[in-house]
Amino acid sequence: MNKRTLLLTVSAALVMAGCGRSESPPPEADPPATIPAGESQALHEPANHDIQWHEGDVESAFALAKQEGKPLFLYWGAVWCPPCHQIKDEIFSRPEFVEKSRLFVPVYLDGDTERAQKYGDRFGVRGYPTIIIFSPDGAELTRIPGGLDIGLYAEVLDLTLEGVRPVPDIVRAVMAGEEVEPDDYQLLGFYSWSQDNDRALGELDPVETFRMMSEGCPPELAAASARLYAEYLRAAIEAGKDEDNPYEMSSAQKSGAVERVNLILADAELSRANVPLVIYYADDMVAGLTAPDTEERAALVAAWNDRLDAIAADPRTSVADRLWTRYARLLIATMDSEDPVPESVAAQAREDVDQANEQAISEHQRQSFMNAAWYVLTASGQSDYARELLLEELEKSRQPYYFMPSLAELAEQDGDTEQALAWLKRGYDTAEGPATRFQWGYYYVSGLIRLTPDDADTIAAATEQLLTELDGHPDAIYNRTGRIMKRLGEKLGEWNVDGTHDVQIRAIQSRLDSLCADIPEEDDALQTCRVFMQEA
Repeated sequence: MNKRTLLLTVSAALVMAGCGRSESPPPEADPPATIPAGESQALHEPANHDIQWHEGDVESAFALAKQEGKPLFLYWGAVWCPPCHQIKDEIFSRPEFVEKSRLFVPVYLDGDTERAQKYGDRFGVRGYPTIIIFSPDGAELTRIPGGLDIGLYAEVLDLTLEGVRPVPDIVRAVMAGEEVEPDDYQLLGFYSWSQDNDRALGELDPVETFRMMSEGCPPELAAASARLYAEYLRAAIEAGKDEDNPYEMSSAQKSGAVERVNLILADAELSRANVPLVIYYADDMVAGLTAPDTEERAALVAAWNDRLDAIAADPRTSVADRLWTRYARLLIATMDSEDPVPESVAAQAREDVDQANEQAISEHQRQSFMNAAWYVLTASGQSDYARELLLEELEKSRQPYYFMPSLAELAEQDGDTEQALAWLKRGYDTAEGPATRFQWGYYYVSGLIRLTPDDADTIAAATEQLLTELDGHPDAIYNRTGRIMKRLGEKLGEWNVDGTHDVQIRAIQSRLDSLCADIPEEDDALQTCRVFMQEA
């Protein structure tokens, strides 16, 4: 799995979750069933009680935005998602954001509300969280990325209040060589390209598109220019991995890139404006731009580590992001070696986690802290301690089911199949909300197929039960749930590749037939059902 997806939205265990973890400690005889499941939380709790989130449905929100001439601020999230918690803690709680939100029609769309997944397809969103700004007449203007401090966040919101063009229109203008205003480039620089989902890029070549945008961006817009250049480098390095038609950066291009990246790293404010580049893509950039065992790589690594240290020491940096800087340093330190992490490095990682554990006080801080702590501890070879913290977090979290697939992964790596499946089932049993329950149920069924493939009747029964989650919720068979259904169909197809489990597959398909029978022929959800049956 792509490491970027892990960092920004998931883990090996939580492939579809959008946020996550991974690794392994000593087994236990039985899952600790006595650990309380935590307080129940309303599924659709507003992101912040001071923000006047629209109380009606999405359609009425668009109608109100048009009536009042206000842009619409759409926040798509989930109560268990660590990056969602971080945005609530760092942005939505700030008085300046609350004040600014009154100039918009703010809509909180929880992924477990009745039609949320169907809206997810309509708006082209995939991961939690996604934030989209629409014009008063309903046109999508921009998507705001995570990792921005409140000042930059406010700047982007101000741009959308000034009647700027939609980002897709600006991209087309750049590629056509038309005149593009500085405010347009500012919006491009602070657009959430990782969540674009072909809304702005479409069929365009990302490398060429980002190259033209970064070259066209006025130099006085230093932060936007640097962010667009970072997107160009990311796209070029990713395209270089294409086995069929790899993109080749020349030696001169790489040297120029190293020089510009060093300038970004040397500038505190440019680096803060480029958090994704500095924290989340450090090892990819170092590996893609320099050769192993060269002075150039050593110098770039030193500059990167210096900036990561400075970000970690900055009081403006969140508890979770301080841990992410440690994770970035671990990735850089191990990128050219298969050897275990040195004890001194592991000790520093644990010290950082312990410090963050003390500092993470609020519910929002703890969910994002534990997410980052998992990566830091498992990357530094300290899975036993990661497991210890996870067990403790079950007593503190209001969404304890979120951590259970990670505990299952630890048990699986330790060879304890019974324990692994017990954690997966417990996560499914305690998950809340239709989309979330289907997702965690998928983890359980997928675990059964992987770990006990010969237990055909249990696999069939669990799959039938999982499909029952969708009874009466035809609008849920979209977006994330639809993609999970397709993956489950693929796994069942692989499980029954030789026809050994035809009896069980027929029972599953019979259950699916009854689910799909009530879906109108013109509904896209019916196609998802048919694809599932074809895969299985």
